Amino acid sequence: MERDYLKKQLKLRMIVYCALAILLYGAAAQFNTSVHGLIKRSDEPVKVLLLSSPPIFIAYNPEFKKAVVNNLPNTKKALSAQEILQKAKIEQDKVIIIDIRGQKRIEFWEKFKNNLQSWQKKPYIIFQYLYAYIKLKCEGKTDLSFGDFILISTELSTLQPSDFAVQNPLVDKIIKGRKQQESAISITTDIKPNQTAKGPLIVEVLNASGKNGLAGEVTKFLRERNNSGILNVDVISYGNYPELLERSQILDNSSRLLDIQQTAYQLGLEDHEIFTHRDKNAISDVKIVLGKDFVLPKRYK
Repeated sequence: MERDYLKKQLKLRMIVYCALAILLYGAAAQFNTSVHGLIKRSDEPVKVLLLSSPPIFIAYNPEFKKAVVNNLPNTKKALSAQEILQKAKIEQDKVIIIDIRGQKRIEFWEKFKNNLQSWQKKPYIIFQYLYAYIKLKCEGKTDLSFGDFILISTELSTLQPSDFAVQNPLVDKIIKGRKQQESAISITTDIKPNQTAKGPLIVEVLNASGKNGLAGEVTKFLRERNNSGILNVDVISYGNYPELLERSQILDNSSRLLDIQQTAYQLGLEDHEIFTHRDKNAISDVKIVLGKDFVLPKRYK
């Protein structure tokens, strides 16, 4: 019995020592890390290039806890990390590279969002990511240090999908009879939310769910939230979307990310990323497109 007790005590001490070692390693990494902005809370973005198919470039602003996700264009020839960064005119030594070429971008992103939402209920997800990181590190497919992995994982645990602003690549027009020149890769890293805008957030509500009257119901709800002082919004129009969508979308035209996120939270859409558009002819700051998945939160009915 005494021997079993000593064995249990030894195992417990080993676990405690390992946990302390990891914490100390993470603390030491704070003083010598490529993601020092996470500790200093500076506006210098932490940049990550994911070599999925097609690639993703993420720039995270620690000061505002917001990230912009650049969905890079698909090319006939798979580009290396060096070629992508060279075309985008970004210094390679300031970017964390993670090679996940075997994964499709859309599948990776959907899984990432789901895990971001569910990791607290399913803590084993953390160990899955730890295993995936160790595997990538052993295969030489990432330059992310273990200390940086701890810091980034800790930061991710505080975020929601609505903290990510997604930018899709611009589509070049095809000119008949002319050979198109290969365009430079455009990457956005300036992700400071627009806090200087005054007045209410201008909103359009569009129904893509197939449920009659849903856009009008949501418009009424938003106006009630505005009148009660919970939101500062002005719904200028509502109607039907040209097609039906399975999943709701938030389309940003203004970079008023903090205001848009607050509106999304009230609608129960905090688990949706924000798609950023730069439409010069837009009449609103944001379009809320209601998909088949949309249900007005019960507590607001």
